[in-house]
Amino acid sequence: MSAEPYNVTPEHEPASRLPPAAPGGLQQAPRPQGGGGFDLRSLLGIVRRRKFMILGICLIASALSLVFVNRLTPLYRTGATILIEGKTTNFTNQPQAVESIARDYYTVQAEAVVLTSLPLAEKAVLALKLQTNPLFNRALSPPRKSLFADLKTKLQAFLAEHGLMEAPTEPVFTPPETIPDPADDPAYLRQLANAFRGALRAQPDTNTGTITLSYVSTDPVFAAKAVNTVASLYVDSLESERAGKLGQGIEFFQEQVAEAEDRVRKARTALEDFNRDNNIQELDGRSLDMRRLDSLAGDLREAETRMNQLQQDYGQVQRALKGPDLVDSSAGLSNPTVSNVRLSIINAERQLAELLNQYREGHPKVQALRAEIDRLRTSLRNQLTGIASDLGGQLAVARQDVAGMKEERSKLEDRLQTVSRLKVARDTLQNALDDAEQLLRERRRRLDEVALQRQAPTDKQASVLEPANVPGGPFYPNKNMIVGVAFMASLMVGFGLSLLLEFLDSGFRSLSQVEQQTGLPTLGMLPLVGGGKRDQPPHLQATDRQGSLFAESVRTLRTGLMLSSSAVAPKVILVTSSVPSEGKTSTVLSIGCQSTQAGRRCIVIDCDMRHPSVDATLGYAPHIGLGDYLAGEAEIEDVIALDEATGLHFIGAGTGAVRPVELLASPRMEKLLNSLCRRYHMVVLDTPPVLAVSDALPVMRLADATLFLIRWERTNRETAKAALKQVLETGARFAGIALTYVDVRKHAQYDYADSGYYYHKSYRKYYRP
Repeated sequence: MSAEPYNVTPEHEPASRLPPAAPGGLQQAPRPQGGGGFDLRSLLGIVRRRKFMILGICLIASALSLVFVNRLTPLYRTGATILIEGKTTNFTNQPQAVESIARDYYTVQAEAVVLTSLPLAEKAVLALKLQTNPLFNRALSPPRKSLFADLKTKLQAFLAEHGLMEAPTEPVFTPPETIPDPADDPAYLRQLANAFRGALRAQPDTNTGTITLSYVSTDPVFAAKAVNTVASLYVDSLESERAGKLGQGIEFFQEQVAEAEDRVRKARTALEDFNRDNNIQELDGRSLDMRRLDSLAGDLREAETRMNQLQQDYGQVQRALKGPDLVDSSAGLSNPTVSNVRLSIINAERQLAELLNQYREGHPKVQALRAEIDRLRTSLRNQLTGIASDLGGQLAVARQDVAGMKEERSKLEDRLQTVSRLKVARDTLQNALDDAEQLLRERRRRLDEVALQRQAPTDKQASVLEPANVPGGPFYPNKNMIVGVAFMASLMVGFGLSLLLEFLDSGFRSLSQVEQQTGLPTLGMLPLVGGGKRDQPPHLQATDRQGSLFAESVRTLRTGLMLSSSAVAPKVILVTSSVPSEGKTSTVLSIGCQSTQAGRRCIVIDCDMRHPSVDATLGYAPHIGLGDYLAGEAEIEDVIALDEATGLHFIGAGTGAVRPVELLASPRMEKLLNSLCRRYHMVVLDTPPVLAVSDALPVMRLADATLFLIRWERTNRETAKAALKQVLETGARFAGIALTYVDVRKHAQYDYADSGYYYHKSYRKYYRP
């Protein structure tokens, strides 16, 4: 197991190693043009990858739908067409007292409701005797078995047929001896009617005036019988209803005529009694009292005018008598005698004034003239007094005449009001008699019309245009449609589930996807190996099976590492990952074994002192190694070992190392690498995952190239990105990323640019098992 160290050569001086790299970060690679999401090619790829899952879902759903359809009870539907005839022909040329049904929109709709009404359904129940039909009386039919009970019975019958068990005994069904009569039980009749009309449908066609009556049942014969029975009952009910209405109409109008005759007789008797009791006479359309009242009104106006004139004259005479100057106050009187006397007084007073101009007051002529004037004044007063007495008498008589006429007018008006009230009452009685006679004539006419309509021939109001026939097959279930719909639905569900799984897929599937997500270079893919008779560790397959796909993948990875730097090929290569179980040890040993087989001096160092795996993978027990050297408990020659099977030099993790981070960051680690670089062409470091522990971070700055491994399909993208960010931030010289454990058959089904389709098909001839 121990190995002799190689001699140091000048070409392997540490000065030839790459300078340290500056810390960096993840770069987002430019995405291809054309937008994100799924295109047709990727969708077809998803279907191709998930075809077995989609096919399984479709088969299971189709089988379940077929079982479900076979368990469904077949239903039969048949129908009859009923024609609404509309108004019947009127042979009497008289208005119909009882109208037939019309064929308008609302009537056809209403008749469709009548066809499915509860009263008509109750008649159908009694006509069809549904209480004796097992479809409506469950007590007359054995209970239906459930799906599981049916399967159990069939299984038992199958086993009994092959002698594996005794034949099961089926219980004997016994129907009830007595069946209740729905005619005697309204609640039971209503229950049967509701169950019957639940499967009855009426579809009106208002354009043609027809109604399609249909019925759905598990018994095709009963379905046809039910439709024809309901249609016949409906047509008969219309005729019966019309005949009943006509009979009721005749009875009704006979009662109305008798009532009208009684009203006419009573109205005529009341009018005759009223005329006889009040004895009202009329003349030229007006009563004598009315004529007298008109004449009295004219006389009263004349009498009041004369009385007013007399009162005016009497007032003037009285004012003249009471005035200071009798001559002046009587100037307005129209009496000629008074006027002559007054004129004589005025002339005499003018003569007196002339005499006084000639004579003195005591002159005889003056005195004589004064005496004449006094005599004339006395005569005027006497005349005025006589006139006033005469006018007073006339005025008293005129007042008596006016008062008498007013009293007579009042009496006449009272008599006229009484006569008017009597006339109104008589007119009311006369109008009542006229109305009663008019009503009697109208009701007699309507009675004659109903009697004529009952005797006249009429057409049917509705008829069965096309009776129902027994259906030839069930309309439900449509097995082909249900199974087809189930298949298409399951196909969509399978495709949707495939899209969901693809969307929830958080792992990397290809190198191009890695580059797009991280912006970092990739070096290759390592396929999944193992299985079969040739099952052996990956590092042995990389050397023993040179033509295999895995060996070529490792060789491609080695070439990529050698070309990762344009200056000098890296000597110290560090292999790490984000989480455990991503193939670091297998990759490290495969690279080392192939390099050794190619004649390159190579050594592998297990830097994972917490969970060492190099010793176990090569088949050796734990021994002193890296931890012991870094702790100062061993020298380089003590820890280098040789795998005789492959010729690979390696350094194990050591035994019981503590504080691995401090040891790996110590100067002895750098000293070890510098020493090994002088002895070997390549030093490959197997380090712990960076997210689990930080052991690998101090060593990364000492390595010439860092190879980051991502397990195909398993490692979460965000986890890998977080680990890569830590690697770059340490200042490591990053060489690239490799995918491990790649299933080439599944990878070939993806549509990436580096798809394993080429590995699996086109390039398969270049590889040997």
